[in-house]
Amino acid sequence: MFNKVCYILIGGIIIANVYVARAADFKIDTFREEPIKNEVLVRTEKIEEPSMKEWVLMEVRKNGLDPKYVEKLIECESRWDDKAVSSTGDKGLWQINQIHKLNDECRLDYKCSTEWSIKKIIRDNGFGAWVCSKLI
Repeated sequence: MFNKVCYILIGGIIIANVYVARAADFKIDTFREEPIKNEVLVRTEKIEEPSMKEWVLMEVRKNGLDPKYVEKLIECESRWDDKAVSSTGDKGLWQINQIHKLNDECRLDYKCSTEWSIKKIIRDNGFGAWVCSKLI
């Protein structure tokens, strides 16, 4: 979950809507001027965090990869099960093999494994490391 926090200038003007997941993260939504009573006010409301699939495809798109292709690849590799384990020891959403020396915690964490996989795809200039890439 994210917290939507409206920061209000002491003079009574809302200056921004900021979405915060952790103290280190923030996303500014809009700047607007909205007069209110001359008092300091902080209002918080919960909003939904993107689903695993939405997050993965957003990261893929951000890095210039084809989200439709990646969606098919992950469907083939793990059926979008981030805890999947194959008979050969491949693990997680991306079915990362132990030969890559990535720890199990990362292989089974969809955010960590997605970040690693995106870097590998870019470094290798393609999807050759994934068996399903040959089937799509």
